[in-house]
Amino acid sequence: MKKHSFLYAFLSRNSLLSLSVTLALSACGGSEGDTSPESPSASPEPTTQPTVTPSPEPTTTPPTASPSPEPSVTATPTPTASPELDSVAPVITLVGDAAIQHEFGLAFVDPGATAVDDVDGSVPVTSDADSVVIVDNIGNYTITYRAEDSAGNESTLTRSVEVIDPGPAASQDWDGLEVPAESGNTEFSWQLIDELSDSFNYETPWGSSKGEAFNERWEDGYINTWPGFGNTTWTPDNSRVFDGSLQLKATSKDAAQNTNYFSAIHARQSISYPAFIETRVKVMNSVMANAVWMLSDNSAEEIDIVEAYGSSWSESSVSSREWYAKRMHLSHHTFDRDATPITDYQPKDAGSWHVHTDNIYWRDGFHRVGVYWRDPFHLEYYVDGVLVRTVTGPEMIDPNEHLDGNGLSRPETILFSGAAQGWQVNGGVWPTVNELSIEADNIFEIDWIRSYQRVDLAP
Repeated sequence: MKKHSFLYAFLSRNSLLSLSVTLALSACGGSEGDTSPESPSASPEPTTQPTVTPSPEPTTTPPTASPSPEPSVTATPTPTASPELDSVAPVITLVGDAAIQHEFGLAFVDPGATAVDDVDGSVPVTSDADSVVIVDNIGNYTITYRAEDSAGNESTLTRSVEVIDPGPAASQDWDGLEVPAESGNTEFSWQLIDELSDSFNYETPWGSSKGEAFNERWEDGYINTWPGFGNTTWTPDNSRVFDGSLQLKATSKDAAQNTNYFSAIHARQSISYPAFIETRVKVMNSVMANAVWMLSDNSAEEIDIVEAYGSSWSESSVSSREWYAKRMHLSHHTFDRDATPITDYQPKDAGSWHVHTDNIYWRDGFHRVGVYWRDPFHLEYYVDGVLVRTVTGPEMIDPNEHLDGNGLSRPETILFSGAAQGWQVNGGVWPTVNELSIEADNIFEIDWIRSYQRVDLAP
């Protein structure tokens, strides 16, 4: 019995070993024709076979050994100086005053500001003016300007703006005086040209520094470099605004040469037809011409508003000037400046020398004189608001066609001046040193001038 048990145990053990080998070979990927070794046929198989489960393949790949890295070498940097930090903000400078007034209802234009940084140079400046200043509300507003440099340093500066009520419009010396031209004509209206109108209700010194109120509209001198007419030299030293009027004065220059100084002033803006220009003047008690006139930029077209000679007597010619003292020359000129010599046309009819209805001397008081430049071939002259002369048609305006048939069509510039004119000097008439020594007799006064553009009304 013991012998049989030993044999059974031996055979069972061998069978299990054979099965394990077969399974292991299969798991290791043996070729398709391989078979497991057969068990001995004589050996009885056990009544129960143990179930053998093959071991699963590993789910992770075993780590592969990496070669040891070579030791790294790090270069030591050369020490450098640390840059200094920029901590200075830009400097802002206002353009214009730090406190300004602005008229209610008018669009506000920010004067602005500039900024300079010690590192970046010029830098942009922003402003909140558009959102701060309310022009339709009277009050005080603060504009803030900001500037920032590339380092982030910021600076600010402020400007105060006061929106004010302008009150009633400033009164003018001609207030209440209607424009006499086209009176009662409902097809037209007149629009004042402020840049060519002045009551002269401010004061300036003699000379070229006449200030902002004057310089806004007028400029000393002729329209070009022409120094003067006849034996007269124009200088800004002989004009000023004083006591409510523009004053042009005549003085002696060289007694031996019978020369004199006077002044010329012109407008900074020209005017074109249809227009009405009127001035209130008092001519001086002198043989010299007193003139308010207009001239085109090519000096080919001239319209005289005032041309008068106030004195009744000439010392230089020892002759009466009574005829001129009572007349106002209301005229115009056309020139052919390409001709040699230059040719000049002006009307010669008796009406061009106007005598006042009261037979007065023009030097004795102020008078209004105006011209209505309706179109290139029509002029109307008004004295103290009354129409006294009309010049119309090509045969009266430019019969010689100096202006190529275009008439008085170019824009013209208003001038105030005076002179001992060439035709007078050639006739022996000029102001003497004695006559010029009486200052009161040698000041031409312009109380005011007003200019209007005619506006055609829609039907």
